[in-house]
Amino acid sequence: MYTQNIPKLLQIFLEHTPVAVAMFDREMGYIAASRKWLTNYDRNHSQVLPYLTLEWKDIHDRCLTGVTEKCDAQKLVKLDGTVDWLKWECCPWYGMDGEIGGTIFYTEVITSIKDTEDVLQQVKEELRQYQEKLEDYKKTEEERQNFVSLVENSSDFIAIATLDGRGWYVNEAGLDLVGFTGIDEFLSTTIEDYHTPKDWEYFQRVIAPTVMEKGCWQGELSFRHFRTGELIPIEYNIFIVKDKNTGQATNLATVTRDIRERKRAEEALRLSEAKFRELARREQLINVLASQIRESLDLDQVLETAILEIRDLLKIDRCSFSWFKTDTEPPVWETLKESRHSKLPSLLGCHPADKIGPVTQMFLNQEILKIDDVEQFHEPIHKSFLKRLGIKSEIVLPIKTRSGQIGVIVCGHWQETRPWTQDEIELLQAVVDQLAIAINQAELYAHSQQAILTATQQTQKIELTLTELKRTQTQLVQSEKMSSLGQLVAGVAHEINNPVNFIYGNLTYTSQYSEDLLNLVQLYQQTYPQPEKTIQQKIDAIDLDFLTSDLPKIICSMKVGSERIREIVQSLRTFSRLDEAEMKKVDIHQGIESTLMILQHRLKPKPHYPTIEIIRNYTSLPQVICYAGQLNQVFMNLLANAIDALEDGIDKGKVSNPTIEIATQILENNRISISITDNGIGIEPEIRKRLFDPFFTTKPVGVGTGLGLSISYQIVVDRHGGELHCNSELGKGTEFAIEIPMSQVEDIK
Repeated sequence: MYTQNIPKLLQIFLEHTPVAVAMFDREMGYIAASRKWLTNYDRNHSQVLPYLTLEWKDIHDRCLTGVTEKCDAQKLVKLDGTVDWLKWECCPWYGMDGEIGGTIFYTEVITSIKDTEDVLQQVKEELRQYQEKLEDYKKTEEERQNFVSLVENSSDFIAIATLDGRGWYVNEAGLDLVGFTGIDEFLSTTIEDYHTPKDWEYFQRVIAPTVMEKGCWQGELSFRHFRTGELIPIEYNIFIVKDKNTGQATNLATVTRDIRERKRAEEALRLSEAKFRELARREQLINVLASQIRESLDLDQVLETAILEIRDLLKIDRCSFSWFKTDTEPPVWETLKESRHSKLPSLLGCHPADKIGPVTQMFLNQEILKIDDVEQFHEPIHKSFLKRLGIKSEIVLPIKTRSGQIGVIVCGHWQETRPWTQDEIELLQAVVDQLAIAINQAELYAHSQQAILTATQQTQKIELTLTELKRTQTQLVQSEKMSSLGQLVAGVAHEINNPVNFIYGNLTYTSQYSEDLLNLVQLYQQTYPQPEKTIQQKIDAIDLDFLTSDLPKIICSMKVGSERIREIVQSLRTFSRLDEAEMKKVDIHQGIESTLMILQHRLKPKPHYPTIEIIRNYTSLPQVICYAGQLNQVFMNLLANAIDALEDGIDKGKVSNPTIEIATQILENNRISISITDNGIGIEPEIRKRLFDPFFTTKPVGVGTGLGLSISYQIVVDRHGGELHCNSELGKGTEFAIEIPMSQVEDIK
């Protein structure tokens, strides 16, 4: 029957498949055949088909070229001389090398269907012939016997009735089909008696009108067995018998076939298909869960999918998932997910374990609870719990996670009792196994996420600490530099101030002495208008008239220069308060002016750069308690940035009249404001957001540290409790506004 090379599973398939199929080599020798094929054609694998007509061999040869051929009805003469009608299909099969190795024939024996059609046609023809004969020989008993002989030997139900449905004739097969013991029983019935009320309603509404209009009707109905009440599925053919001469309808006739065997086969096939569909759906559920576990770590989504699919697959009223919680007193079962019939109440939430009953211990021991009928369940607490909910059948499968948590899948039915099959239990156990994997993966993911979060927080904390340390170190270095600068400036100012004071103080005497000497010379000239020759020569040599007029001017110029030096020294001393640690009452305007004095060299005209005009818009301010040296540093940073912005605008050809406006005013709440505004090119919004960040700079490497504005912000906001704002508009300029209290917490008188 099979070759040794056919795998075992293929052998099982060939043994049990209901299809007649055979595999041939290129010479049309058997390679393999199903049991159905062997039963139909009585051949083994070692034989070929020498008795076949050339037509079948031609079909085989054509398929070897790669085509597929089929036929819905073809006659085959078997070895025993009998004839089968076949519905067949032939296609080539390909070897591992891609070459056609032979053909595969699929056949279905349709002899019974063909016979039925032939018989029906024959009966119709015979009935037609009989009707014709009946008109000619209706009074002749011999003709009646001829008609009866046509139908008595048929295995189908053949009957004739009057037009009003009363039985008139039935063959022996018809009596057997519906359970009549004799013809008299049949003659006492009508067509209605054979049908269910539903079929009779359909007969009156559809079949009878169709027969009267078209002459016949064919379809499937049921006959009622008059002894057992069994409904017999039939293939029902009913038609009109007409008068040969007048063409008027005289009778109704039927040729009806018992199709119980066919229906049983169809039902078996349907059940088999349903079973395979059920298995496929179960496999699909497992695959869906496995796929979700691979693609997502969202446990809620996996649980929700599982309970929805379980309820839909098992056709039950309720399915839910619960966790056992021991962190409460008493312990509870917390139902997180459920899918339920719309008429059932929700069970989401917590339920005390002692109200569920001792079955909790079963779940903790990983035991399955299976209740087919709650009335047969003997544990009183859980039985009472289920009856309160109206549940008649229940099955519970526990899940234990890697961390020791206990969960359960609960399936319940309330409309009627529902036995749980072993297949269903195995399905639920497979689902539980997949859920356990999902839960474990979710727990591992949660732990890893927590570890990542902790590590990230620690990293961020370290990075923040390092940034703060770097900023502090840089600011400390900057403060040390500024402190050293302050000390240097103070020292230089002091050293310059002493000789300047000496010079400035003696200039008064010098001016007085020179004036006295010049007056004396003038007196000599008046007394001795004609001096001696030697004296006259000296007067000419020194140009006494010029010296007399120019000497007072020189002394005046020296006095002006000394005063200028004193102003510069005073500005240096004012700015050199950088190292003062205490708050003092100071004149804010004086601090601004000292800063401008130091930056004077950058305000003056230079090649390619015009003079930067300073507009002072001062309000009369009282003395302000502050860290004067630190505020001077803020003024220095803001003014230097304004000068940089103006020079940048001049370089880009966008600024022709560089101007810096410095304005002060008194605000409410005992505060003052100092604003420094330039008419440069402005600052872009993205840069403006980061102006006060430490180490942020737009200047080239080596030109700026990125600390000027950051330190200024810290001095104004942190040290003085004030505010520092930047307002800028591209193409129009930038304003830095400082607001500070006029007195600090530490009030200095």
